[in-house]
Amino acid sequence: MSAVHSDEAFWIQTRVLKWAGYPEVKTMDQYFDLIRKTITKQILPWKTGRQTYRLYNPLR
Repeated sequence: MSAVHSDEAFWIQTRVLKWAGYPEVKTMDQYFDLIRKTITKQILPWKTGRQTYRLYNPLR
């Protein structure tokens, strides 16, 4: 498996995957649900003084 990816992709931080028990995300709904759970549980340091960007699923 290569660490280089030269195409479009969606990424999740490794600490989010670890926190969630390394789920197998196969659909966009699962991807956005994982992001939503992460934001709800506030496991990431959102208030670090840096500008952050949050994603949402426009189809929901």
